[in-house]
Amino acid sequence: MNNFLIFWSIYPRRVAKLNAERAYNRAISQGAKPEEILEGVKKYVRHIQEKEIELKFIKHATTFLNGGCWMDEYEANMPKSEERPSNVSYLADLWRRVG
Repeated sequence: MNNFLIFWSIYPRRVAKLNAERAYNRAISQGAKPEEILEGVKKYVRHIQEKEIELKFIKHATTFLNGGCWMDEYEANMPKSEERPSNVSYLADLWRRVG
């Protein structure tokens, strides 16, 4: 089984297969490694399951690939809220630097 078919078999929303395959091949030609993409899909699937995301909100495979979404970080992979600044403190700090 080729790498795209492995990707396709585990991707949670399988629509527009030909477009997805073109996007996959483009990502590989631009330096992405098949293993990185597969690990990113697995993280995305875990995120979808943990957050119970409805099918209509799951990215199409083409969108996932064109956006480089295999490199995304999800809440489960991010520091706990007490370890990272809140949005309010971040915005206040940003305002001080800009203003």
